[in-house]
Amino acid sequence: MRKNGFISISLIYTFFILFLILMVFLLNNYSSTRFMLDQYKSDIKNDYVEWQSADINLYYMVWNDVTNSYEMENGISSELEGNYEYQPSVSYCDNNSSMTYNPTTREFTIKAIEKDRCFVYFRQSVNVNIFTRESDTSQYFPVRIIPGYNYKLDTSSGNCTNTTKGVSCRCDSRVSIEFDEKNRTYSLSTINKGSTCELKFTRISTNVTTSILMEDNDGTETRDGDTRKYIATPNVPNTDIYRMDGIVCSKNGDKDFTVVKLENGKLVTESSVDNDCKVYFIKDRTNEYNDIKVNVFVWENNGYKLSTMPTVGYKYYSGGCTNGAEIIYDYKTLKVMSNGPTECNVYFRRG
Repeated sequence: MRKNGFISISLIYTFFILFLILMVFLLNNYSSTRFMLDQYKSDIKNDYVEWQSADINLYYMVWNDVTNSYEMENGISSELEGNYEYQPSVSYCDNNSSMTYNPTTREFTIKAIEKDRCFVYFRQSVNVNIFTRESDTSQYFPVRIIPGYNYKLDTSSGNCTNTTKGVSCRCDSRVSIEFDEKNRTYSLSTINKGSTCELKFTRISTNVTTSILMEDNDGTETRDGDTRKYIATPNVPNTDIYRMDGIVCSKNGDKDFTVVKLENGKLVTESSVDNDCKVYFIKDRTNEYNDIKVNVFVWENNGYKLSTMPTVGYKYYSGGCTNGAEIIYDYKTLKVMSNGPTECNVYFRRG
């Protein structure tokens, strides 16, 4: 009996010791696995944080049929983007960041863990060739962009019809192109790779007379919707003090298009008709006040973040100021026109 009892107790202790060894092994393995999991989670979190704060500059490289090369642009206008295809085979990032393109929203998603520069390439699906000629010659020359209002689209080919916005011309049996005379843009009826469209413009001779009016408290001239007073002046006023603030022309019908621009201190006109225009200059108060604060916000990762002025690849989206100040953005510089202290928020998005 004693021998059998000893054997029974020995077996019990043996199983108990084996159970303890097994538990120690399982606990040790669990601890090691938990440590590795926490480490992976930490790495993923750090990568995510680094990706969130990565500094990405996006550059658009757009094919130019005139120079037969890619050239850097601020982006692709919404009117023309439907005719451009993303070229992933030649697009790249300096530091090999991951880049994907959504053709529906036309937005890029870039994942990076460090500062990077990404170059995205686009090329036209339908070849749209633009030509201009002077009124005294029959020879056309290729140009890069649609010319101004002092050029008229040549519709003598017989394949063109008038539309509410301008002219529609058939390129071939599959594609037609519609030209918007006012906005100087075109749209395609469909995208068919390999088709070619031609837009030929001829310079027209128009006469535009301009009268210059500058802001002056002692002036007698006024304009609708403006409480300022103006006086007539024969020359463009000092642009360090005054800035151009719009034109009013005698002819402004649906087909009467006139633009007056200030270039190198002189007025330059483009017009589809003979016209008589008043050009207004107001005092530029940009630098009169030091109490102007501008907060710049840039869209990143589904939200706006406080940033500095973006470079290429971004478009001005919206903005507003206190005290009724006005924001002016000309795709290169941002100005705030204010009569006193103000704070402004301006918003930029990729595009």
